[in-house]
Amino acid sequence: MPRRNAPAPIAMDFVRLPRRPGWLAWAGLVFGIASLGAAAYSLYSERSPLERLEASVAQQREQVRALRGASPTAPLPVQAVEPARKVAAELNAPWAMVFAELANARIDGVAVRELVADAGRGSLRLVGEARTLDLAFDYVDLVQAGGFLRNVVVENHEWTSDSGAGLLRFTMTAQWGSAGGGQ
Repeated sequence: MPRRNAPAPIAMDFVRLPRRPGWLAWAGLVFGIASLGAAAYSLYSERSPLERLEASVAQQREQVRALRGASPTAPLPVQAVEPARKVAAELNAPWAMVFAELANARIDGVAVRELVADAGRGSLRLVGEARTLDLAFDYVDLVQAGGFLRNVVVENHEWTSDSGAGLLRFTMTAQWGSAGGGQ
């Protein structure tokens, strides 16, 4: 039997009970899960860099086949091959020998400021600075004596005072390779 005159329960806990999440929290959770799914999809669906390169190579091969016609063994036109030959000549130039010759011809008081090489012609143009005219010509003689670079010539020279001290700026040219100017 229930008690009729029972006292009300005593509430001694002053901490509020946690509320259940509202609709905004559920919407945020759904949005976060959807964003995570979209990011994962884009990460895994995107092709790897290697696959992109392979696709690019395949596309370029198709373009080359289209240039050649139906036959994959037909020679390419001269206009299509000439740029590739120029690049191959630049890459096959004896750069190590050129730089070794210049490194061996080092003289205190002479600084190389600019170096322009043309592998197609086998030529080299060097701009340098020297403290004296004698040092500049000694440097040119050392480069010539190295043996790999030939026809070493001072094209011009001038006295400058850029840093306050007088320096001789000179330009020299040289050839490498066979006597015909090639490699």
